Amino acid sequence: MSTRRDIDRELDHLAEMLTPWLQQLRHRNQFWPQFEALAGEIIGHCERCDRFHAERRLLRMLQGHQLQRRRAARRRPGRPH
Repeated sequence: MSTRRDIDRELDHLAEMLTPWLQQLRHRNQFWPQFEALAGEIIGHCERCDRFHAERRLLRMLQGHQLQRRRAARRRPGRPH
């Protein structure tokens, strides 16, 4: 598990990547699987007490680019659809 500082560093790096990443996309649909994989990796490194902090930062990051996470992307593995 990573410390809050490590998590914030990973989130900062992801935030820095977003603008050029979004500018280079041919189709917005390509963005979500990649973003969710990276976000999921960061969340997976979080202590339970830091997950809310990380999710909140991801949400603000996306809102800053007028993006909204799809509901299906937030489902936890093993939960019924």
